[in-house]
Amino acid sequence: MPTGRTGYLLDAGCGVGVHCLIAQRRGFYAVGIDYSMVALRKAKNLLLENGYPSRLVLADLLDPPLRVRPGAFHLVQCLGNTLLMLRSRRDATHTIRRLLALTATDGFLLIGLRTSDLELRMSESSSRNDGSSRIQSRRSRLCSCGEYFIVEYSLGDETCGRSKSIQFRLLAVSSAWLDREVSKEGGRLVSSATTPGGFDYRLYSAN
Repeated sequence: MPTGRTGYLLDAGCGVGVHCLIAQRRGFYAVGIDYSMVALRKAKNLLLENGYPSRLVLADLLDPPLRVRPGAFHLVQCLGNTLLMLRSRRDATHTIRRLLALTATDGFLLIGLRTSDLELRMSESSSRNDGSSRIQSRRSRLCSCGEYFIVEYSLGDETCGRSKSIQFRLLAVSSAWLDREVSKEGGRLVSSATTPGGFDYRLYSAN
């Protein structure tokens, strides 16, 4: 999130509202959208418990029903692999176009995700021990076309010998692909940063 700036902020795919809360603490007028009513209820509770208003909208990221003028938001953010959970790269491109259209001409679009080039640099398996359980995560490719990859988390509890496997599909996109798609819509990469956890944050200007 750019420092020293405030204004209207859109959190696209806000989930349980953590980033909306951070934004409001920093002085932004934050609006969150998400397709999950369960997540939005949690987001509302989080914001109200911390003394902030909840401006939340149940919406599909592909077609957010926001009655606002183009360029209404000074900062639009799409974080936490939200973009990668869409059905196809075509949907991702469409979403990028919609989000840039909602960004002010002097505003910014912030996208945070784990790109496929970061996945390739990560080890095929990793694990951590939190004292009572050992969590292993393995990642592998799905489809020869390379459009998706499968993330599989194998959770095992050493105390009882039980394990559980959780799988979900994400779009396989690279940082270069993301930069190219944003550029096609008139955006420009301003800065980028990668966290120790492997998430890539990319900040784009809207013009």
